[in-house]
Amino acid sequence: MKIYFFAILGIILIIILGLNNINYFSINELKGQGYYIGNLHTHTIASDGENDYNQMVMEAVRLGFDFIAITDHSTISSTALLLCPLDKRILCILGEEVSTLQGHVVALGITKIIPSGLNANETINLIHEQNGLAIAAHPGIDLGLTPDLLSIFDFDAVECNSALMPNDQLTGCNNFYIKVYNSDAHNLEMLRTSANNCTLANLTWQAIKESILAETCSLFSSII
Repeated sequence: MKIYFFAILGIILIIILGLNNINYFSINELKGQGYYIGNLHTHTIASDGENDYNQMVMEAVRLGFDFIAITDHSTISSTALLLCPLDKRILCILGEEVSTLQGHVVALGITKIIPSGLNANETINLIHEQNGLAIAAHPGIDLGLTPDLLSIFDFDAVECNSALMPNDQLTGCNNFYIKVYNSDAHNLEMLRTSANNCTLANLTWQAIKESILAETCSLFSSII
């Protein structure tokens, strides 16, 4: 009886371990050559996130992401500023989620904090002065820009997928020219809800930037 018990226990453990591995290795199995996966809107304990920089990066690596952007509210933490550019585990992109008079804007590829409380176009101009990208964050929901404002301001792209409303159903996104797909992750679990699948010649911030502008980033949702 003991032999049967341990045999059954072993089979159960194999099944459990196998199921645990599905979520973490399916991305690499599904990616094609030249395709890279990542999340461009995440938060840490430097603002209102639940996990620190290292925990967010480690989970992104475990999920099979190739890149991640750290975009805390109204700040670029000293931790991210120090560790992000040097991280060898994943391509880490510095950023910030900026509060404007019209709503939230994700600034990608910047190294200096953009002040809050400005007009959206003023914010966009400051982001562009640092050669960054200005992304309209979660439009149509809490603290996001209203859909009718998306075409008024000179955004580089609009965020069309988040943990708050997945599956490309955020109001106004379907009418916007360039889209990105992020989770607005405030904890480890939220990292899983959506990601970008970008066609890149090489894994660099410049290549990701060019891919976004060329509309060769699409929604990758197989991690759910």
